[in-house]
Amino acid sequence: MSKRGFELNREGVRELLQSAEMAGVIREFSDQVLANAGGQSAGYGMNVQTGHRAVGRVYCRDKSGFKDNTENNTLLKALRCKE
Repeated sequence: MSKRGFELNREGVRELLQSAEMAGVIREFSDQVLANAGGQSAGYGMNVQTGHRAVGRVYCRDKSGFKDNTENNTLLKALRCKE
């Protein structure tokens, strides 16, 4: 068996996941996914939470977004769009 080539700095990873910079990156990506899905006018919403770690979420806000996503897999397709 070969030795590992690096050792993970767990404290550094923790700081990175909780940082404001990471929350900014996640917010930019979530904004792009929301725009690709059609935005808030199409029945979708977005939020970014910080705390234990930064997390972004794009979701169906109302029945029209839910119906659109169910019929067309809109959110899944929005994740795959480059721009």
